Amino acid sequence: MTARRYRLVVDGQLDQDWAEWFAPLTIHHADNQLTLLEGELADQAALHGVLNKVFALGLTLIAVNRLEEDSAVHMGSKEDQNSKQDERKD
Repeated sequence: MTARRYRLVVDGQLDQDWAEWFAPLTIHHADNQLTLLEGELADQAALHGVLNKVFALGLTLIAVNRLEEDSAVHMGSKEDQNSKQDERKD
């Protein structure tokens, strides 16, 4: 099975002290009090392991997305997201 890139979104600001525990995912903070966990996971079992960690910490899971190869780490304002969608239409 091929490794895939994922982005998990959780409510609140997860401290960088948790970075090693969530490796190989990296921790990023969005402008809207959300934390993004993003990176490559080997398989579905690895994804399940990360989800178990999220639940063990009592975090509220907002979203789980499998990313395309060209996806960048970014989750800005609604305007930023809308402008990117408009650019794709052109």
